[in-house]
Amino acid sequence: MSKKHLITALLLSATLNVSAKISEDISLVDKQWGLKNTGVEYTRKDGEFTRDIIRGKVGFDINLPEDIESLAQNSQETIVAVIDTGVDIDHPDLKERIWENPECKGKTPEQRAKMSCFGLNVLDSNGDVLDTVGHGTHIAGVIASVANNYGTSGMTHSKVKIMPMKAARSQFRGYTVNGQLTSELMASAVMFALRNGAKVINLSLGYPKVIVSPKVLATFDYAQKNGVVIVAAAGNNNKNKPVFPCNFPGVICVGAMDAAGNKLLSSNYGHKVDIYAPGENIISTIPQGLESEIIRVNGYDARNGTSHASPFVAGLAALLKSQDPNMPVAEVKRRILANAKMIKAQDGKVYPFIDVKNTLNNTNKNSVLLDLKNVDEVSVDGEGRFELKIPIAKATTNFNFYVKSQDQDLSFESNAEAKAMAIDVAETNEILLKGVVKNLLSSADKQMELVIVQNGSETKYLVDIDFNMVSVETSKAPVLGIPAQAIVKITKYYKRSSLQRVLERDSHKQTQDLFFPNPSKKNEVILLKEQANRFIPIKLKLEKMSEISSVIKVDINLDGEKDYFVYGATEDKRKYFFAYFDKDGKPLFSKNYWLLPSTRFGGLPFVRGFEKFSYIKVKTQDFGEFLAPLIVREWDLPFVDNSEDPIDRLLLDKKKRGYYLLPEVNEKFVELKLRTIDSYNNITRLRKELGVNAFDTLDIAHIINQDEGEKSAGVVRTTYVYGEGFRKKTAIVEFSSPDQFKIVTKNLGKNVDKNDYSRFRSSADKTFSDELMFVRLFKRNLLRVSNTEASRSFNLKSETWENPIVGTVEVFTNGEGKRNYFIESRYKIFSVTEENGLVSSMSALPVNRESSYPGLSFSQSFQGVSLGDGHVGVFTDTKSIYGETVSVMTNVDNEFIRPVKFNILMKPNCVSIGQSEIKGSSMLQMHCTNGKNSWIERQKLSF
Repeated sequence: MSKKHLITALLLSATLNVSAKISEDISLVDKQWGLKNTGVEYTRKDGEFTRDIIRGKVGFDINLPEDIESLAQNSQETIVAVIDTGVDIDHPDLKERIWENPECKGKTPEQRAKMSCFGLNVLDSNGDVLDTVGHGTHIAGVIASVANNYGTSGMTHSKVKIMPMKAARSQFRGYTVNGQLTSELMASAVMFALRNGAKVINLSLGYPKVIVSPKVLATFDYAQKNGVVIVAAAGNNNKNKPVFPCNFPGVICVGAMDAAGNKLLSSNYGHKVDIYAPGENIISTIPQGLESEIIRVNGYDARNGTSHASPFVAGLAALLKSQDPNMPVAEVKRRILANAKMIKAQDGKVYPFIDVKNTLNNTNKNSVLLDLKNVDEVSVDGEGRFELKIPIAKATTNFNFYVKSQDQDLSFESNAEAKAMAIDVAETNEILLKGVVKNLLSSADKQMELVIVQNGSETKYLVDIDFNMVSVETSKAPVLGIPAQAIVKITKYYKRSSLQRVLERDSHKQTQDLFFPNPSKKNEVILLKEQANRFIPIKLKLEKMSEISSVIKVDINLDGEKDYFVYGATEDKRKYFFAYFDKDGKPLFSKNYWLLPSTRFGGLPFVRGFEKFSYIKVKTQDFGEFLAPLIVREWDLPFVDNSEDPIDRLLLDKKKRGYYLLPEVNEKFVELKLRTIDSYNNITRLRKELGVNAFDTLDIAHIINQDEGEKSAGVVRTTYVYGEGFRKKTAIVEFSSPDQFKIVTKNLGKNVDKNDYSRFRSSADKTFSDELMFVRLFKRNLLRVSNTEASRSFNLKSETWENPIVGTVEVFTNGEGKRNYFIESRYKIFSVTEENGLVSSMSALPVNRESSYPGLSFSQSFQGVSLGDGHVGVFTDTKSIYGETVSVMTNVDNEFIRPVKFNILMKPNCVSIGQSEIKGSSMLQMHCTNGKNSWIERQKLSF
């Protein structure tokens, strides 16, 4: 950190550090730049130990009237429901502005304790709205903190009241609370707000499409039809597809900007974000006694994100509603958007920013409000032709429009690009555009500019379109013996299939089996075995009630026939279980339910849909020869794997070792015991053969992914790092059993200590090659990449500290010096092409990820895919978050894109169940139904 950065940070901290009691001597209003920006300065983290100074732009604020309280005289009381983590209703800056249920007045304390007097807690079905997180209290303060010469000030007058609603907590462990979807609990909060007089609702949270139910959609629609304005945060993952409920029609979706007039890097964006508001270093109220982490003032703190931008717009909506309680929702939204000031940021883009004074004073009757929320995914036919309909939400007069795009592969018919087309609002409520995508291998992500011309003035809309093609079947196979209703549900609102892939990494397998847990019998798995172009059900019977996680196809007993390895947890989740079945579904062993106690050691790891462990050949008296899972973990040394000599023995403490799971029969069950290949005997022999000194380190680093030949023989390759400091070396050691190994390479020429690794796959035949990639994260956004074939390494750096690198998706090699790396960060998927040791191209595409849902981060899935003729890419599925498409990111003419051809929209009666490699080809798999029967369709993914 520079001296200037350090001094500034210390001065800010020292100025605001006070005692634990809320003081009436400190005013923070001059630091609330959102209300009035006088050029305020604050810091932003840009490294592990450094901060950048952000200098506010004088006058860049919400343009709040200085006499806002004077508006209360001619206004009516307006209630804003804050559906969040609750609110500190006794906070000195809020208690005068908290709504009280009229039904509670005059009641005894005992009676009030059973009522929802100040709001509703939908999580616990009571009136306790206590905020232990601080999120909801901070939101409430932005809207309605009392202007009392200390603490903070809100942006509304005293007639605006806060209705606290507790519908979120710091973390959710899943998508349900007490058996109810959390999204439906939020919908219940919306209904409570509506029935109790709220005119505005603020929702500074988001959730994925997978939990958007018909009840949720109907509730939002009903509330808006009954005059409730709903304002929601756009989300904080720097993508152009905001989360729900921001995506719902009519909802005002709010992005965030900083004090310098730039979009916050984390803020979502795009045409579905209606307006932007202050969203960084927002100082507001927090519960008394909760730690003030940034400004160190009890009862107040600074927070960032679209969550804290949304209440500025909710407050403005409340001011409008207080002036005219009957103002329609569409008119409130039109007024706010029509009077926004257009801000050109450093990125060259123009963002509509909230302007309170202009909105309150200027009715701006001559304007058009378009409903762009459902304008997103557009299908093209085989010739690239498409139609696009844009609904007109509100228009007071007739207008003209024209459209243009800088994309050379996108054109429009009817001369819409050449001249303004007339719209008569009395005859139509939509704008119809027809056009063609000229090149189906061009990017699916295209942007057009729609210009509305009205009374001599122009309003411009930048619209992002996601062009796709409807799926086309290459093959079709029926699912026999299982009613469609039991395994696939397709409605107007959602599509869900119960089928999961049986895991089998062999890219040249002839079939792809599927399975689903029997919902009525928790000790039964239904295997759908693919035979003769059809799927035949086979019941796999477990010895006990269980929670099934995965089914893996692997030759467990080494007889040349692949078996089925069922893995999951016991019903009480206190143990993991292994169960094995042969190709016909019969138990592989007489005692076939093996248990691993649930400890901090954990269970088996899975990454991107496949095992993140290998199989080693073992032999026991009870079970003979079979394959046992082998993983690298940091754990204790099993006593049995140490020396019996009390002096010459290994330390027992936790360290990185290779552990395999060996079954041991006792009176009640088969227990899986931890054993290690890093035994005293093996380590002693390794030290001798590698020439490692007694006091030098020798540690396992990685277990290398097995190819099919290695897996079928139970042979495992590992890397070991030995030596000290800069003299450390890496050896490759091959184990054919836990006590038999050979050294393949004594010195790999690289020190892979603290490196992660990936094994290259061939871009030609999709099998694993002998090449390895090693990566080391020097900073959270800086990665060094090297491999075993090239002498040079290269660095990959994401744009900022806020975009940390997550890990490797897949790496491919053509065996002749060309390598493709696909690496994931928080906001991007990076594609790097290396040829003969030199990077020839590096580019990235955005990730559809979201973390607004408390305690959970949800993301589109990623999986490496080969497209034939040496073309490779990343298969991705977004259907649980947004939309109905699956797609492939790949390089076309040295540009990393999602081609229209590989952006595939599911048919109305089909749902994607991912991609598999079958007979050497990558196949998109879809589960389809006619309501009675179901079948599996496949589409080949190839250029």
